[in-house]
Amino acid sequence: MVAVLVAVALTMSGVAVVTDSSPAGAVVGGTAVDIDYASSAGSEGVYITHSDGTIEARDGLSHFGDKPALGAGETVIALSVRPAVDGYWLFTNLGRVIAYGAAVHFGDASALALAAPMISAIATPDGLGYYMVAEDGGIFTFGTAVFYGSIPQILPGVTLDAQVIGIVPSPTGLGYLLVAADGGIFTFGDALFYGSVPGVLPGVSLDSQIVAVIAQPAGYLMVAGDGGIFTFGTAAFFGSLGGTGASGIVGVAVKPDNSGYVMVDTQANLSPFGNTTGLGTIETDPAADLLLIENFWQDLSDSWLSGRANAIAFYEANNYPDMGSLVCLDFRPAGYSEEFILHVDTVEPDPNWTILGGPRIGHNPDGTIYIMTMTIIRSEHGIARFEFVKEVHATILNGEVRFFFSC
Repeated sequence: MVAVLVAVALTMSGVAVVTDSSPAGAVVGGTAVDIDYASSAGSEGVYITHSDGTIEARDGLSHFGDKPALGAGETVIALSVRPAVDGYWLFTNLGRVIAYGAAVHFGDASALALAAPMISAIATPDGLGYYMVAEDGGIFTFGTAVFYGSIPQILPGVTLDAQVIGIVPSPTGLGYLLVAADGGIFTFGDALFYGSVPGVLPGVSLDSQIVAVIAQPAGYLMVAGDGGIFTFGTAAFFGSLGGTGASGIVGVAVKPDNSGYVMVDTQANLSPFGNTTGLGTIETDPAADLLLIENFWQDLSDSWLSGRANAIAFYEANNYPDMGSLVCLDFRPAGYSEEFILHVDTVEPDPNWTILGGPRIGHNPDGTIYIMTMTIIRSEHGIARFEFVKEVHATILNGEVRFFFSC
């Protein structure tokens, strides 16, 4: 068994990140599954994609939409950014493609009976097409993406030692390589072979499977679920999490100038190496946040006025994850309502606050945390029965307010 800390002396700026086949844990918006580097107008940043299609646009990158309606058993597996950073595509395990911004839908595989679920996808270097790959190495091409072969085609009826986990196109767009969970490499078209994990560590069983691969102009970089890094060709090694007890790594984004990379885990935590310490910053706009918070409490008040069922639905949709049961709301009497009056001048950041009750007690929430003072008026049939002032907290995640209610 080996905890990977290997920088092989063998060592496209495009990012192809793939998802762990069995991510653990849960975060707002589902588990993180993908991270993509983007550079536009002299600025750089990363997009973090979640299994439910939530997209975090970090470092001031533009957000073009997210959260598509997903079918039964459907999850988002990857995101790919247009070269102009004016749009992106989301890809699902059922072969569906959802385009946002200037990204064009060139077709998908959602109507096909797939032999294996899709596991990874990436746009072509020209941004006018995309490739999708299934766990069995089946290849699906759309737009300007050209088919150069697949594993089921060259190895019909053969069961691979490990499932395919990723695809990256060659710099010319005239080929691609596939990577398996054991670090095995399959090349098609003009994609070049620079080595593989089984070739470097023959007969060795990895502590954690390979979960992502990134192409370089003359090489590629792989990352394992424990944060171990393998570099081939000219891909540079800046360190890894292998051997540290880390787990749940699902992707890595490499800077095009090969000066560093940043990993992401299922909880959307980032681990930077090399020249990437500034990537992943969540930029906030206090004025915009305040407007979101004001509207949120008004919407909550309005939900009570429209009936208990609507209020409960609002709590369920906007409560921070895993805060516990809302059963106490079921016992509010007929005609009951609550009005929340925000004291706007009291809203201020409180980044170190931890949740005070419920299953998440002691947890420092994700997002931009604010403390504020409210006047809360409880009424029955429109007649105020009880009024009090209370300090409350809320956090802003991906442009939406979440509060912390627990029975």
